[in-house]
Amino acid sequence: MASMNMAMKKASNHNNSTGSHTSSSVSYRVGLICGFVILIVAQSLATERSLKSSHLAYSPWHAICLSEVMKLTVNVIYASFLLVRARGSNVLVADKHVLAQLLIRYILPALGYTAANALGLFAVDAAGATGALVAGQMRLPTTAAIWQVVMGKRMSMAHWTCIVGTVTCCISYELLRRLAPGSKANNHLWRLYVPTLLGSVASAIAGASNERLLKRFSSGKRAHSSIHNACLCANAALAALAMSHFAAPAPDVRWNALLEPPTALAVALHAAVGICVSVILKDLSLPHKAIAGTLAAPASVAFGYVVFGKPFPDAPRAAALLGVAICSCTFHALPMPTDDRSAPRNAEDEKKLR
Repeated sequence: MASMNMAMKKASNHNNSTGSHTSSSVSYRVGLICGFVILIVAQSLATERSLKSSHLAYSPWHAICLSEVMKLTVNVIYASFLLVRARGSNVLVADKHVLAQLLIRYILPALGYTAANALGLFAVDAAGATGALVAGQMRLPTTAAIWQVVMGKRMSMAHWTCIVGTVTCCISYELLRRLAPGSKANNHLWRLYVPTLLGSVASAIAGASNERLLKRFSSGKRAHSSIHNACLCANAALAALAMSHFAAPAPDVRWNALLEPPTALAVALHAAVGICVSVILKDLSLPHKAIAGTLAAPASVAFGYVVFGKPFPDAPRAAALLGVAICSCTFHALPMPTDDRSAPRNAEDEKKLR
């Protein structure tokens, strides 16, 4: 009887510890996503104000370069901490040849991310923070095309329904914003959607290359994730610095102008978003990152009202904004598409696979 009581007590303690661990894990995930949403909203609104009132509008490549240098500094500090704690360099990278390979192979992802960041600035300049965040959900057709054509994945009817709903709500929101009384949006739609779609393609290519490098060089502990991030940031900073010489900025643009508020705040928030992305991809997943980016669009409306006194959108635009959030979040919450090359379509295909 005593042994039975002891067993029941141990089982109860195990269940309590499991429940507390689960609740703490859920709290961490929710807190991380909420913090990421706040960072995205703050970065978008700060970028919008900086584009209108400071040198960021004339020198976006310098701002991107400074942001990548900030992220590089954080990764170098983190790598140095790991190196000191482990008392050996093998915890970071297997040998110097692997480091040289990473520096070369991360050129393509760095170019893609740098182009996507610059195009994102153009989208914010064309439609504001909320408009750019809503238009950013137009990347779903690009994602679907990459999954279908490049990766050979077969999407369900639910995926396609969410894509059509998201695209419809995105276009409806932008048209309603332009037709609203007192609207100052007099630029063409291509100034918003062309940078958004090109940025989504560049980001998708960079993400695929980055994921391949992480899987290839992380196996066997050939290189720590901080070394991957440092190589990516170093190449991105060099790419932005090189582009700044071809962009022909205004003659009065100086590097120290980027250290003046609100430009410095926008650059620092941009770096913080990049660091938080790596944390989310490490501890959560890519759908969590996408859902947080979707929730940032309606959150920017409330944040802009509280901080900057921006008016709330009217009922039709609010409905379109809510439709974007629902359709996009549903798309990313659905199960991942099946592989068209491995999923049997009938009994004959199943026999061949066996």
